Amino acid sequence: MMRMNSVCAIALGCALSLGAVAARAEDSARVTELKKIASEMKPFSLRVLGLPSGTSEWSFLDKPFWNDKVKELGGGKVTAQLSSMSELNLQGGDAFKATAQGMFDVADLVANYGAGEVMQLDALDLAGVAGTYEEQRKMLDAYMPVLADALKDRFGIVLLGATPSTAQTFFCKPEIRNLADLKGKKVRTSSASVADMLSGLGAVPVTIAFAEAIPAMQRGVVDCIVTGTMSANTAKVPEVADHIYPLTVGWAPRVRMVSKQLWNKLDPTQRKWMEKVTEYYVHEMSDPLEVLNTEQGILCSAGADTCKYDGQFGVKKAKMGLSKVSDDDRTALRGVVEAKVLPAFAKACGDKCAARWQDTVGKAMNLKMVK
Repeated sequence: MMRMNSVCAIALGCALSLGAVAARAEDSARVTELKKIASEMKPFSLRVLGLPSGTSEWSFLDKPFWNDKVKELGGGKVTAQLSSMSELNLQGGDAFKATAQGMFDVADLVANYGAGEVMQLDALDLAGVAGTYEEQRKMLDAYMPVLADALKDRFGIVLLGATPSTAQTFFCKPEIRNLADLKGKKVRTSSASVADMLSGLGAVPVTIAFAEAIPAMQRGVVDCIVTGTMSANTAKVPEVADHIYPLTVGWAPRVRMVSKQLWNKLDPTQRKWMEKVTEYYVHEMSDPLEVLNTEQGILCSAGADTCKYDGQFGVKKAKMGLSKVSDDDRTALRGVVEAKVLPAFAKACGDKCAARWQDTVGKAMNLKMVK
């Protein structure tokens, strides 16, 4: 077992220290700019679709931002009616379609929920490519123009921004000490890319929705669940799983999208506010919080004294076992990425799609995508 205070440095490779995140402050220049824009714009309202209510992002980000922060930053001129995918019983692909059809004005959704309709949504976070938050941010920044074109072409949706969630890792019923222990294990995933990675590791991928993961483990359908470190805790995964193997295999980035119906109604000042408030959300709220919660999700589920959130935001301190991830395991994962994950995506996505990934993310991450 590893020491609890070593999680960020050893197991997850976090890009920022816990202390630096805790000490963050609002960017006053950005806030000042938003309020100035708001003072010059006409009022408008938004119908917003957010993530499943069991996810940590729903509690930590979706609700505080849309219910409270937009009122402050919009000078009272912007009202938002927020709904969760869960309460509407919407599945991933349907959520993207509903936004495209104008049922919602804005949607904050996990990108790979819509990968069945737009494969480039998976390309934001191909399994095992980004080992740290900093690397995932680099991938997102490089690929944003490609994804914006793809969403516009397929749905007419306007892409405003993208941000990582917490690290995606393994929560298991049996003890998993290394990659070799995953061989033959049935592992829940919601991503085709992670499924390719798991197959390359000798595990058995089981693709099911997040809401079905805990019942699946209770019934023995899966041995492990791949999900975000903090979402695992808020969704009560520690009640059915006993062990954490904290190898980062992805970041489940979220995208903020606006329907073309709303975008066409907004005037230039309102559009500018929407763009700037998304920048605020990404850089001042989401990025620092997700770095913190990547570590805290592990610490709280493993029962560390340094768990900050016990009893808040649906977080409950648990007593899961925790393994240390070795450099050999990270090297092995990189081999699977190059041998299995990248070729599988290139084949499915096609030559043009693969070439654009190579010219953007591939260059940024020093990886070559081949068929």
